[in-house]
Amino acid sequence: MIPISFAQQWLQTTRRFSLKVLLVLTLFTPGFTACMKAPPQVDGRWEYPQFIQQVEAKQVEKVSLSGDRTQAIATRKDGQRFLIVLPQNDPKLIELLTKHGVDISVLPR
Repeated sequence: MIPISFAQQWLQTTRRFSLKVLLVLTLFTPGFTACMKAPPQVDGRWEYPQFIQQVEAKQVEKVSLSGDRTQAIATRKDGQRFLIVLPQNDPKLIELLTKHGVDISVLPR
């Protein structure tokens, strides 16, 4: 058996450690980036009465509600997206959206 010098031993240990760090970063980076998604892009903001008016005029195709139902993103038929701050506990909102054929989804919290 050939004796290994301290420098060679240190180099082997460093390489192993570097490979382990690289492996860990490669495995966990996709998970971290998935958790840090950018907020959805919108073209503007609507006040709640303007949102209701657009729904009743059948200009809204889809509404994505936040998990806590405090905000929504409305997509118009022309593809523009608008952020709306919703009032607390509007019991008729879902009924109104359904009545006017709006596709409803709830975003994860």
